[in-house]
Parts: sequence; C-alpha cells; structure tokens
Amino acid sequence: MNTFQQTLKFAVAVITSAAIISGCGDNKTTTANEKTTTETNSVANKTGNKIPELKPVDVYLNLEKQGFTTTKQFSSEYGNSWDCKNSSAGIDYIVNVFSDDVNSVERVRATAMLNGNENKQIIATKPFLKYVASVPFEGNDPAKFAEWLDKNFNKDKQSLTISDVKFTIYAPTNLLRMLDIEKAK
Repeated sequence: MNTFQQTLKFAVAVITSAAIISGCGDNKTTTANEKTTTETNSVANKTGNKIPELKPVDVYLNLEKQGFTTTKQFSSEYGNSWDCKNSSAGIDYIVNVFSDDVNSVERVRATAMLNGNENKQIIATKPFLKYVASVPFEGNDPAKFAEWLDKNFNKDKQSLTISDVKFTIYAPTNLLRMLDIEKAK
C-alpha cells in the first residue's frame, strides 16, 4: 500500500470516528422535566426543520439518473435515510438524505473524496457539489450558491443561507469536501 493510500485510509478513519463521536451524547439519566423539554423540542424539530418543498425522491432520483445507486433505510425510531453512492475518475461520491418522514427532507449531506486511483485534485469535486446544491426547494438560487462556492471552496465551515436554507462547506483536508444543506435555525 503506498503512502497516499495509507494517508487516505487514515483520513477516512479519523473523519468517521469524529462523526461517530459527535453523534454520541453522554448517557446521563434525565429527569422528568428534562425529558418533557426534550420531547417538546423533538416535536418542534419534526415540524420546523424541513427544507421547504423538497422531497427525498427529488434528490435520489436525480442522482440515480447520473449513475448513483441508492440504499434506503427506514426507521420510525431513528428516522429515514437515502444513501446515494458513486465512484468515478478517482473520486468517491456519497449523498445522504435524512428525514423523520418519507415525504420531506431535513438534511442533505454531499461528500466527495479523492480515492487515490487517479491523479486528481480536490477542485475536481466542485461541479458535483454545485449539482447537489441545485436541489429543487422553494427559493433555491443555484447561481448564487455557485458564486459563493467559488469563493469558499477551500474554507472550512463556511455557510451561506438562501431562502431560509443553510449551505455549509467543510474542507478538512485536501482529499475531502462535504456540503450540508439544512433548514437555517
């Protein structure tokens, strides 16, 4: 295994570990008041965190037309996800769509990572991020996003809000770019 592949595997392991750790909360016991507050906030989140007029099928069907394969996971306890994957010309692409129901979208996360199979630069992932950001929600402005991405592609954790929907770019390494699309809080 060459040094690039070792570095790539290490970067994937670090990012995956960070994602798992950030998703895990502490296991403290909650009081009745804390539980009621959590349940109230959960109900508010279910109604208020949807991207306006965007449905999961709008995302995954468009990606399938581009050669992606979709794996669907449905859970009344944990929510629903549609994971779209494709690899092409030295880049692995993943788009995750998440929602608590099957008719709306709470978050879209697009990930593009160089896999070392070709001599690519991370800039080659920019058209993919622009494509994903063009999802059809009420008030979306793909041209505004594209202009913003051109200026912020290499700036980690930069955000742009369009029509109450927040786009956040993550640029943790020269091998990976992630884009989150979610309702602005």
